[in-house]
Amino acid sequence: MRIRTQTTLLVLLLLSLSSYGAAQTPIKSLQIYSVDVEGGQATLLVSPSGQSMLVDTGWPGFEGRDADRIMAATKLAGVQQIDYLVITHYHRDHVGGVTQLADRIKIANFVDHGDNMEDADQTRTGYSEYLAAISKMHGRRVTVKPGDRIPVSGIDVQVLTAARQHISRPLPGAGQPNSFCASEPAPPDDPTENSASLGVLVSYGKFRFLDLGDLTKKAEVAMVCPNNPVGRVDVFLVSHHGLNQSNSRALVRAVRPRVAIMNNGAHKGGSPEAWQTVHETPGVEDLWQLHYAMDSDKAHNSAENLIANVNDAEGNYLKLVAQADGSFTVQNSRNNFQKNYAPLMRNPTDLSRLPAPADFDYSVAAINTVTGPYRNPADFGPWSYQRGLFLYGEYLVYQRTRNPAYLDFIKGWVNSYLDADGKLNHGLDTLDSMMAGNLFIILYRETKDERYKRAATQIRERFDTYPRTKDGAFWHGSTRQWQTWLDGIFMSMPLLVRYGQTFNDSEYANNEAARQILLYAKHSNDPKTGLMFHAYDESGQQAWADPVTHHSPEFWGRAMGWYGVATVDILDMIPQDHPQRAQLVAQLQQLVKAYAKYQDPQTGLWFEVVNRGDVPDNWLETSSSAMYTYTISRAVERGYVSKDYDKFAQEGYRGVLASITRNPDGTIAMPNICEGTNVGDLDFYLGRARHTNDLHGLGAFLIMNEQLRKSAVPSGVAAARE
Repeated sequence: MRIRTQTTLLVLLLLSLSSYGAAQTPIKSLQIYSVDVEGGQATLLVSPSGQSMLVDTGWPGFEGRDADRIMAATKLAGVQQIDYLVITHYHRDHVGGVTQLADRIKIANFVDHGDNMEDADQTRTGYSEYLAAISKMHGRRVTVKPGDRIPVSGIDVQVLTAARQHISRPLPGAGQPNSFCASEPAPPDDPTENSASLGVLVSYGKFRFLDLGDLTKKAEVAMVCPNNPVGRVDVFLVSHHGLNQSNSRALVRAVRPRVAIMNNGAHKGGSPEAWQTVHETPGVEDLWQLHYAMDSDKAHNSAENLIANVNDAEGNYLKLVAQADGSFTVQNSRNNFQKNYAPLMRNPTDLSRLPAPADFDYSVAAINTVTGPYRNPADFGPWSYQRGLFLYGEYLVYQRTRNPAYLDFIKGWVNSYLDADGKLNHGLDTLDSMMAGNLFIILYRETKDERYKRAATQIRERFDTYPRTKDGAFWHGSTRQWQTWLDGIFMSMPLLVRYGQTFNDSEYANNEAARQILLYAKHSNDPKTGLMFHAYDESGQQAWADPVTHHSPEFWGRAMGWYGVATVDILDMIPQDHPQRAQLVAQLQQLVKAYAKYQDPQTGLWFEVVNRGDVPDNWLETSSSAMYTYTISRAVERGYVSKDYDKFAQEGYRGVLASITRNPDGTIAMPNICEGTNVGDLDFYLGRARHTNDLHGLGAFLIMNEQLRKSAVPSGVAAARE
């Protein structure tokens, strides 16, 4: 019997009420199971009300394999019936399992985009079997169009696409121009059912989950260009199992997910091109996969902890649990690895966290958080400036506490990168790669071990041949030709000056450092604001380079933080009579004045893009806030700026401390730390992933805390220091 019911929103509401009696006990969270159906789709959602929605049923055949795996998920979730079965389209890997599933569990409502729209035997068969299952089950068929809602109690399920149509009006808060449309190649026509996919946006409180089925690029681009009607999402179910016929940059970059889940198979989907598009999208923190993509390569597969099935047919699933505040957890059933994603916050501060107990040492807690879990320092991770930054901060804590475990850990990690003669087993083709070399100088001063001197000298000698711009500024890296980034000053110049102090090379080191600081300032200073642009491209070839000035367009917070910390530290080390000292002090004074001007008065923190606090998507960033706070405090202490600026440092200190959660196990959680960042436009910076306990943040925090904890306590920060 052919059953076809065109419904209205009123009928949908009645259906919701009729199936609510089958709902389970409320669970107060949204659960999403990404079931392994070997390169098809079966996604089970269980709302906080207990109602269930299954998107697609996987493949037919295989002795009911996919139906059995779906049933296993329903059992885990405590689901007694499928309240809404949503069929995105009629390809066999999406609708094929419906007959076998209908033999195993009651399905109340069948939701689809309408009749089959592809002239092919597989879709005719899939559609026919789907109709037969509805008839056998005596279920209700609901055909939806864009703009409709599927009334699952406890969550909002908005239909975005169906039958090659898409929503015509933007969702609340969306509708902004999509800057990625102009560079999107013209996609080909797609006459298949893929382009007719029923796509939904699922919302639970602040949490948003996007599933567009197998929607292909032309339909994606039609929906999100020229304006993006969807807005940002938290989790994106990578379309079409990660095939390159879908997942246009115009779509993925417009919705800017924090996390992506790819329902690929071992030998289906997971194409390198689609994987890369998702992976490199600003703001994406993790890309989880149902399978290791065996027809791809290691560089285009995620870390093993994020992959449910590393062999052909294991049947492991991924489970997501979302809360109404926007936080969520993803768990891998293969190894029980799970990761928590805190809610995105414009303002991470909470003054009720202050004061800390009198015996609580934030710096010790940060070390317990980061290096405490490592029994072997060599396992801490690869040679990198982030680890060098944190371990430099750990050394500052060692200087105060004299805890030998801290110095031993630094020594153990550094030694894992040196051979018996003190040669560093790592390339030095970027300024970033040099920063951790500060630890060589620290360890030489502590131990007088000649290996550390030889390793430090290896970096010092690299400056002799390191590439420069025409006016003498060091390139940021060999792949960043003709570019200077403010970050590079911190990565290289304090090390160079410390080397000069320690090994009788101060004349060159001091002169070179002063020269670099001023050259970088020459091209990055903004006379209107006193702030500094992130980067400069002497060649003018980069897309971000201003056609006249060649500098980048925005004032990214941490770039100026790196520069400020380096400058104030170098002033401590070069002699009072250095011929360029007055210029360096003037540059620091300019920056401190600008820091103070753009500090958020409510929190004491600074924004990700410092001068754009008026933009709703901007957010208060904690690593740069720690750097600014340190720089101001040090500048006041050394007399480079008036004591009137100390209040800005104290407010910054309070703001950073008020952002940090103290955990019962003696660790801490520091949120809103921008991930490592390239150069880009406003949307690029605002879309960067925000991490908790990223080394950029905790390393900067140690430097700040060791400076501020010793300072006098003014009234503005008393609550943080009592």
